[in-house]
Amino acid sequence: MLKFSGNRLGNIRRNFGLSVQQVAMVIGVSRTTISYWEVGETTMKVNHLYALSKLFKVEMCYFFTKGGK
Repeated sequence: MLKFSGNRLGNIRRNFGLSVQQVAMVIGVSRTTISYWEVGETTMKVNHLYALSKLFKVEMCYFFTKGGK
């Protein structure tokens, strides 16, 4: 089973030198939403996942890891 990895989102955001606020503005959500995604508090819609993959120039599957049950 694949699971969204908020850690990967946070890591790539920092590697690109972007703040939570900057990513939020590009994606069209609040900075709180980005923070929640990074810590796994909430899930995102596919259109936001797609926007993140375009922003960071990675496949959408980059943000997923193999998870448990």
